[in-house]
Amino acid sequence: MAELEVREIPVGLASSRAQIAEFLKRNGLRKDELDFYVGVFDENDSLIAGGGCKGNVIKCVAVSNDFREYHFANVLVSKLREHLREYDFSNVFVFTKAENKVVFASLGFFEIGKTDKAVMMESNPLGLRSYKEYLQGHRAEGTNGCIVMNCNPFTLGHRYLIEQAAKAVDRLHIILVKEGDTIFNYADRLELVKKGVKDLVNVDVCEGSDYVISTATFPNYFIKNLDEVSIEQVKLDLDIFVRHIAPSLNVSVRFMGSEPIDKLTALYNLKMHELLPKAGIETVEVQRLYADGEVVSASRVRNLIAEKKYDELAKLVSPSTLRFVRSQKGKYVREKLAAKG
Repeated sequence: MAELEVREIPVGLASSRAQIAEFLKRNGLRKDELDFYVGVFDENDSLIAGGGCKGNVIKCVAVSNDFREYHFANVLVSKLREHLREYDFSNVFVFTKAENKVVFASLGFFEIGKTDKAVMMESNPLGLRSYKEYLQGHRAEGTNGCIVMNCNPFTLGHRYLIEQAAKAVDRLHIILVKEGDTIFNYADRLELVKKGVKDLVNVDVCEGSDYVISTATFPNYFIKNLDEVSIEQVKLDLDIFVRHIAPSLNVSVRFMGSEPIDKLTALYNLKMHELLPKAGIETVEVQRLYADGEVVSASRVRNLIAEKKYDELAKLVSPSTLRFVRSQKGKYVREKLAAKG
């Protein structure tokens, strides 16, 4: 082949973003959020292959049809992992089309979960194993239940759901979504949940992980129909839960709160009812807590924080959450909400 050049395409430039978007469109993909992108250029300076990443997730990898026999994916992934090593990521993830599994397996990635259309893989063979071993340390005898929660922040609605679920099982495991794109950071959300349930003797709070997929993590660049993005995210997340998380915790019941407001959560509930019983996991939906005629929700709580309506807020959150919100430590939350207007 003629001489080729491999170089970074600066995603901070509008012209570069347009170039990436046009290249991906030609190859049946959409541009997704990116921190970094690298391309392979031919002697005419035409982009013939490219791949990028957001955080520690590799995405938007494509090779033009005329050049697929040259295995440029090896070059691209090597360059991306070299870039990611600068940020000390111990694990790198790939979400891609199911048919690309073989390609990424040959590049040292291991399957975590899959659907008919999507596969999630990781570079560290000990990554998922380590989290499963951590969860196995929380196993208990008897009937084990689970709730996966975001708690941004912990409210009396969360407390009510946990109380109702805890009455139905011998041990209830709470797994907090470890999503970075939240108003309250993960460490503070985790601490507020622990404080909010410390009196419930059969409730166990577990660390979250990259294996509970969030909307912030799941990319959509390879799914042609945007209406299917949320469905594939939910199905992939539930596949990982069924195959790895539930067995590690000995979970046979998963609880959820009813969802009259958020469409994605309502879809998630629907898919849990549809898919989990097929895997032998019972699903239980608990009606949401209401206060003053409205659902007690984290979004309602955040609005009250932004408006500094602390008397109303006190009716919707635990004392520990209220103290945090008004404290110096919680100043960043007040500032974030003020900035959002």
